[in-house]
Amino acid sequence: MRPARRAFATSASRLFLTALLATSAASSLRATAIIMPTDDQLVAKSPVIVIGTVLRSEGVERNGGIWTETNLKVETVLRGSTGSEVTIREVGGRVGRKFNVVFGSPEYQAGQRVLVFLWPTSRGDYQTRDLFAGKFLERFTTTGRRLWFRAEDVAGTSLLDRNMQELPKSNGQRDAAGFEQFVAARASGRMAQENYQVENAQFAPEISAKYSLLKDPAVYRWFRFDQGASAEWKSVGTQPGYSDGGVAELKSAIQSWTSDPQANIRYVYGGASTEKAGGLATPNGINEIAFNDPLDEIDGSWTGSGVLGRGGFNNLGTPRPWTSPSTGDAEHLGDTNFEADEIVEGNLVIQDGVAGWAGVSGVLLAELLSHELGHTLGFGHSRSSSALMSPSLMGVGPQLRDDDKQAARWLYPLNVSISSGGQPPAPSSGVNAEFQMSNDTALVNQNVAMADRSSGNPTRWNWSFGDGQDSSEQNPSHLFGTPGRYLVSLTASDGLSSSSRTKAVTVNQAGEVFRTLVPVAALMNGAGVSVWTTELTIFNSGPSSAILEIRFLSRTGGTPLSRQVELRSNETIRYANALADLFGMNQGTGALAVEATNPSLRPEIHVASRTFTSDGEGSYGQAVPDTGDYLPAVTYLTSLSSTPEFRTNIGLVNRSQSPVVATMQLRDSSGTVLDTASIPLEGNSFRQSSIAAFFPSAPEQDLSGMSVRVEAPAAGAVEAYASVIDNRSQDPVFISGRPADVSTPIVVPAVAHTPGAQGTFWKSDVTLFNPMASELTLSIQLLGVGQENGRTVSIAPSSSVTIDDVVTWLGAEGQGTLVITPINSQTAPVVTSRTYTTRESDGGTYGQAIDAVDGSSFLLRAAITGLKSEGGFRSNVGFVNMADESISIDLRLVAGDGTVTSTVVALAPRQSIQTAAAVLFPEVKFETLGGFSLEATTAASGGMFMYASMIDNRSGDPVFFGGR
Repeated sequence: MRPARRAFATSASRLFLTALLATSAASSLRATAIIMPTDDQLVAKSPVIVIGTVLRSEGVERNGGIWTETNLKVETVLRGSTGSEVTIREVGGRVGRKFNVVFGSPEYQAGQRVLVFLWPTSRGDYQTRDLFAGKFLERFTTTGRRLWFRAEDVAGTSLLDRNMQELPKSNGQRDAAGFEQFVAARASGRMAQENYQVENAQFAPEISAKYSLLKDPAVYRWFRFDQGASAEWKSVGTQPGYSDGGVAELKSAIQSWTSDPQANIRYVYGGASTEKAGGLATPNGINEIAFNDPLDEIDGSWTGSGVLGRGGFNNLGTPRPWTSPSTGDAEHLGDTNFEADEIVEGNLVIQDGVAGWAGVSGVLLAELLSHELGHTLGFGHSRSSSALMSPSLMGVGPQLRDDDKQAARWLYPLNVSISSGGQPPAPSSGVNAEFQMSNDTALVNQNVAMADRSSGNPTRWNWSFGDGQDSSEQNPSHLFGTPGRYLVSLTASDGLSSSSRTKAVTVNQAGEVFRTLVPVAALMNGAGVSVWTTELTIFNSGPSSAILEIRFLSRTGGTPLSRQVELRSNETIRYANALADLFGMNQGTGALAVEATNPSLRPEIHVASRTFTSDGEGSYGQAVPDTGDYLPAVTYLTSLSSTPEFRTNIGLVNRSQSPVVATMQLRDSSGTVLDTASIPLEGNSFRQSSIAAFFPSAPEQDLSGMSVRVEAPAAGAVEAYASVIDNRSQDPVFISGRPADVSTPIVVPAVAHTPGAQGTFWKSDVTLFNPMASELTLSIQLLGVGQENGRTVSIAPSSSVTIDDVVTWLGAEGQGTLVITPINSQTAPVVTSRTYTTRESDGGTYGQAIDAVDGSSFLLRAAITGLKSEGGFRSNVGFVNMADESISIDLRLVAGDGTVTSTVVALAPRQSIQTAAAVLFPEVKFETLGGFSLEATTAASGGMFMYASMIDNRSGDPVFFGGR
């Protein structure tokens, strides 16, 4: 769960922008929200990093705008290339009686020695990366230790984490030598440890810097509302990836402030501006909301951290006397005389790159716009944690709360009484079970150590290892005597509360070879004029070369075709037409078995495949994940359809040498058995047929939500899958056979209800099948949309439930991660999910199946291959953190030739993020790669899950790849 948010009494909330400033005819104030970057992120997105001494810093007026120019004498270049002196130019400053205060702008003073992270501008100068976050000041402790210091209590700024929650003030500073070594190493692409933190440093006295302080009781307000006039806002440009380019979110943000009948606020939306954007620095007589940062006033682009937007007012009129007729709170009384500055022009800019796929949903964008519009009205931050004007964004959209309404009714009164608001309930506490295993893939009789990582101070521990053995030790070790997949469960308790956590471990026989299976590969004609082709990619992330044998399992079985290939360390092989390139085939359908002879390579080989067709405007198809080397005897397929809109094919692969008989049972969504079938399979054989061919006695009627139970005579023999095809678009989604022996929470990494590119709108359906003979009750939660939405659902025995548009069903919008937890059972449901959009031409759909995963997929190390972000494709990368602690992920991009580029991704507790690969690695020239792989590593005890979605830019069709 997220950290509890502190609650404050409404009467103690400070509502207004605070100021002690000389007034003038040309003046400006604006507030800033910053998602604080990690040190590694700051290095990654700063083309120039230097150490130097400030020669001068003063305000200048250029083209009607107020700027601050700083000249820096460069002493050391840690990244990039500069001359002996650089000019840093920031929006805001003071020239005579004219001023323009921008919250969060870095403050430079002559004589300061600084370490700065810079962004080169098109003007030929530099901006400080992420405002004050990119400037460090050299300071010394009382013992003479040299530190790089960054103040994090800068007036008028909100410091937020990736969940848009307010960050606590940090007392940690950076040892100068250690920090410089870290920056230099990461700037050159080398790994480095962040071991330079210094807590609670006692600084030697220094001369105080001269800051522009903002403090009550100064008042800024629109006087035109008192005469019945409105302030019209115009939009400039669009924000790609949102409905109407962000205008819909803007309209709801404006309405949030104008909908309170007891406050006289008169904002209106006046349509798109036909004038050139004036920008933050230059008043032009228009109240502007500039989307996508058209004047490049916010350095760089949104990369998941940094500045989301900047806004306030950039033109003030003559001060006027003003008295509020009623009391707002203990600090803002009625019948008090003020000299208030008149706001005559506002301005707001949203950073380029901010989009739903970059972690900022439409709900969050609307809330951000509403919050910033509050600043343009003259409101500062509230100390009420539930307020819209709290420094933290809550992800609930543009909603005024009691504290916001009190502020609005005080500053823009209708002479009505003011009601008081309450406090949110106190958060609950208790034990949260968590543990770490020394390895999640082991050999028979290999020691597996368990380490308790539970929070809440448990005093008792009960372990179950899934093989009939258990333990009450806090940190036991266990040997598994036979091969198989085992569920290790920990129940931790403090006597008052308890919590359980389950993870899976796969145990293999010593000396076994690495083996995996791609259940279906094709080179064949399909419906209409379609031709289906399989692309196969294999990546060796290990330290040494690997010899692999790739075998083709055909419909007839027998001795398979085979091909031997060698991969060097960090090498990737891609076969654009796998059956033709590997075996010289001109048509055929079958399965591909991949095997290596060195057991140490077991976790080092990664396989991806995509089976697709082209329609002249790009490709569409399905990713077919490999199945690994462990197959249970019983698996299930669900969410199968046989309707006028959809058809389903079922595939069976016997990967053993001997003939077997697979037994299948078909049920409808209510659990009624429709038909059973016994299917003989030759050794090393493949078979794929329609539902009607496998189950000829099943009723011929429109059926959706069907499920199939597949049983093999022994584990490790038969792989089952299904392909559900839209009859209108011919787009298929792939459904893997899944076991029903998982007792950990089931996670669907990505679900959505959000607009996409080119006018598309994406939503997610989820089907849940109960494999048990008793009713199953589930808790379903949605993470990653600013709060944890949750509902429960019950499923009858052997039945399935399909939840259409699950994000809306949970009362949310945007995109996030679905967490499904059994309440009354130790058995989890079989889960399938599809995220898709609808075609206007025929009502057909296309999209991607997103495999549900369990705790065994949350790894310390994972990799994905088969990705592209060039030509006709782009790739998005996602991460899920299910732990109640923040985690850091070292992410490597490996090109086909073995070239490595690194970055770091940080996730807050119980957070999921998704962003473009090009945003994570802005320095990579993807158009020259042809393809790439990703490797992720974390030291977090709960591990992480990584996934990717590769989209054809022409057709818009995505395919999903899960990290292994």
